[in-house]
Amino acid sequence: MDLEPRDWSVVVVARWNLAILTPAGIGKYVFGLPADVPMEVLVPMDGLSPYIVRHPKDGIRAKTEQLRLLIEPEQMNYDTLDRAKQAAVCALTLLPVTPVVAAGINVGFGSPEPLEEVLRLLDSDIDRELTDATFTVASRTVVRSLKHGDGLLNVSISVGEKGSRLLCNFHRQSDQHEHLRDWLGAPVADIRSTVERLFGALHTS
Repeated sequence: MDLEPRDWSVVVVARWNLAILTPAGIGKYVFGLPADVPMEVLVPMDGLSPYIVRHPKDGIRAKTEQLRLLIEPEQMNYDTLDRAKQAAVCALTLLPVTPVVAAGINVGFGSPEPLEEVLRLLDSDIDRELTDATFTVASRTVVRSLKHGDGLLNVSISVGEKGSRLLCNFHRQSDQHEHLRDWLGAPVADIRSTVERLFGALHTS
């Protein structure tokens, strides 16, 4: 499928203390950097969205909300995704008393066009019935949750006015730091091979 990488990220859902995860706190507890290392802080123009802190060398950036720590690779490739995973593990290691809920690794792909291969995957009698009843289907989505180790691989495939999208969400729910560290610490090669195997299965279906 002719899909480009899009929306890659690592997310840890927890009751983060935003008084600790200031820009300096992100540098210390997420990036694991000494206090004297300068970092770029992107301040949102709306004054409401969380600020974004960029790692000076690793090509990743992080932001925190009340319940989410989001770490994004600025270039969507597996090497940079691995550094984002390592930063999330660092936060879980250095902030061990933070109540945690879940962790996820998102590997997304998209196209501005409604690709024929994706449309074929979404072909359904339901759409034909709705069309016969003079309804217009604006978008279509299928979601599957696949067993993956101790967690789930949630696969979402959609087509709409904004094109085609496929999202692989490697999800692990647990209130134990070590469980989430193990999940995020899995070799990035395993994630890559799983995504490639999924593409292969969808391409041949």
